[in-house]
Amino acid sequence: MTMNTSDHNFQLRIDQIERLLKFTYASGTGNALFDICDNSGRILKTGTVNSPETCVGLSGLGNDEYYLMVLDGEVGRVEPFRIS
Repeated sequence: MTMNTSDHNFQLRIDQIERLLKFTYASGTGNALFDICDNSGRILKTGTVNSPETCVGLSGLGNDEYYLMVLDGEVGRVEPFRIS
């Protein structure tokens, strides 16, 4: 099962079989970072945004709702997603 969220600059997919979160984001600064947080705001995973697609392993995360935060200089984006 795959979940998709998209607009013209951002796409988010969850690959439940491979246990991967995949997202595309066109960085305005070239130095964008991401965090995956739980509902309490704890950062569970972090890394750099790779262009054109960033893949993040979801091992260690249970079936729950999480938030992908992308920080790109002065610009931030938060996208909720659910692992089921």
